[in-house]
Amino acid sequence: MKHIFHHSITRIHPSAYLFRRRPAPSDFSVSLVVNFRRHFSSKPSDRHDDDNNNTNPDNVPIVEVTPSPTTTTVVNATNGGGGPEATTTVDGKPIPPAIESLLKAPYQKVSQPGLFPWRHEEEPLPRLIPGTPDYETKGFLLGGNIRSSSPNMDALATEYLFLNVPWYNLLFFRRAWEADLVESMQWAFFQAVPAMLSNTFTVPFDKLVSSGDDTVEFSHESKRVVDDTPKGEQDKEEEEQKQERPMGVTSQKAVERMVHPDLLQLYHTAREFGTESLRVRLELKPTNEPPVLVNLFAFPFLSRSNHKKRKKIYNLLLDSIAESGGISSGGLSPDAMETVHGFMEEFRETGKMESTVICQVLIPCDEIFCVKDAETGRLIQGHADEKFRRVVHLVRFEQTVTAHWTNKGGIFPFRIEPGDWQITDIDDLLEGNLLL
Repeated sequence: MKHIFHHSITRIHPSAYLFRRRPAPSDFSVSLVVNFRRHFSSKPSDRHDDDNNNTNPDNVPIVEVTPSPTTTTVVNATNGGGGPEATTTVDGKPIPPAIESLLKAPYQKVSQPGLFPWRHEEEPLPRLIPGTPDYETKGFLLGGNIRSSSPNMDALATEYLFLNVPWYNLLFFRRAWEADLVESMQWAFFQAVPAMLSNTFTVPFDKLVSSGDDTVEFSHESKRVVDDTPKGEQDKEEEEQKQERPMGVTSQKAVERMVHPDLLQLYHTAREFGTESLRVRLELKPTNEPPVLVNLFAFPFLSRSNHKKRKKIYNLLLDSIAESGGISSGGLSPDAMETVHGFMEEFRETGKMESTVICQVLIPCDEIFCVKDAETGRLIQGHADEKFRRVVHLVRFEQTVTAHWTNKGGIFPFRIEPGDWQITDIDDLLEGNLLL
């Protein structure tokens, strides 16, 4: 079977998707998606029909690393002329919002900074469980305050229009195609996690991933140290340390081919602002339980490279679609049609158009996760018994596809250049790392 990540894309149409408005969390703006194709395609597909089980990808080892420690204080700051607002700082620097949100996350069960950004739960995120408040308010967390009216139809349209899956494959082999997709994404997850840890904690990648399988084993112990070195000298030392990385440590550029820079930065920030003497153990390995496709959808005319300038008008387009009752109720409103025509006119003038495909996958793992105070042995995260548990991770992938205007006439007078998959979030650590 031709590898799924090398399918060319043949058709795009903006009105293939039905949306309705809903309350949603705050937006996130981030930078461009980068290459991940070689990391997917380096693993040949082992699935040829619907009945084959997932082959267990490979497995992982244990290493000791000492992250840079700092001290923490709490100060009062003025909030734009309003009342005083408590702000957590480390060495005079405010803790980034991503770390502050981790402190508030219920699954972390901690009250001070120095967390390891990881979710270790046997149940999926509450927003995926019907009947929970998060399911009602967040749902699939698509972005732009929208939720899909038909996840199955969204996936079908995305597969055909954006991922070039032939109609006969969708008719006869759709389940096998989707199983192959999520199996490859499972493999990618088990490569991306040790790559992030390797880059963050300066550990050779081969020491984190056992030879011949995908088991990941990682451990480190940080020491509480107050660094009185002036800021300029600290920056110089950090730069020298980067130049002296051991052989086999995954480079920043290589990691960003697999995961979005904001996700990698979350781990670097947690290490930089760690304040406690911590002992961390993380071990995860694939299971015989197959990964599950949660949803697959697309944002036509929108990508990481243009979302900042199009964010407002795109949300107005979605509002207009919602007010008219959706595309299925009889077509777009005049305002929505005008916006779409504007996008198409720009497409003809520039000769290309970028769109984004997003896929969320539940990946089961057998996992050990434990974070303890290295001095007292007090449990901070995870389970003290350090035994394997069956957990599930929600992994969010993105791909940017580009349509090139060919001016050859026909219904679709353009060709589509497929993009490359990249992990943009894991377990909502970045609250979805939303495009809108």
